[in-house]
Amino acid sequence: SYCKDNTVTPLTVGGATTGGLGTLSYQWFSNTTNTNSGGTTITNITNTYRPPSTTPGTYYYYVEVRNGATGGATACNTTPSNVATITIHPLPFITSANFAAENVCVGTNATSMTASATTATGTITGFQWYKNSSNSYTGATPIANETNATFTPPTTVTGTSYYYCEITNSWGCKTNTSISGAINVYAAPVITAQPTGATYCQNVAASVLSVTATSGGLGTPTYQWYSLSLIHI
Repeated sequence: SYCKDNTVTPLTVGGATTGGLGTLSYQWFSNTTNTNSGGTTITNITNTYRPPSTTPGTYYYYVEVRNGATGGATACNTTPSNVATITIHPLPFITSANFAAENVCVGTNATSMTASATTATGTITGFQWYKNSSNSYTGATPIANETNATFTPPTTVTGTSYYYCEITNSWGCKTNTSISGAINVYAAPVITAQPTGATYCQNVAASVLSVTATSGGLGTPTYQWYSLSLIHI
């Protein structure tokens, strides 16, 4: 059996002979019942055929091996193979997975994400959440111990992360949810050099005040200066 859209191992008939005279040829058939007669012709005349896996269901395949005999020998020109049964299982169908982008401060609570799915046959049996530094399935890594339908992004470290959930049914077939929006975790800016105060006589030019700062992990620092009213004594 296979999951929908997976690659099916080719069916092969080997070791066939003409029975003594003639040249072998092959004709594959699909059927709706487990029998090697009355099937629908498949456009394939080699000894190998790879069934499709696009539609879930149970399918039956066989091949007729022919030696090319005609006339009075047509009664012995064809031998059908045994039937090969191929079952295609459905993928989970995602019913809820809208994970919006969010900006949060480090150490605060991000919004939880909940994934849900149904399956045409079998049951939903597993969830695995993944994390990536880019908006892509490629390169994502599974998050340890995050195997429930609901997941809360961590906010202990600054940076940008993307998340999605892989959902599995009882046939072992898997489907990914859509990828979340960017979850941006910010920290407060860090001032590494404070402005230095000084005392001046009236009308004397003051030295320029400056401050040096980093973003704290994510973002780019911007600056806004303020003045405070003083009481003259």
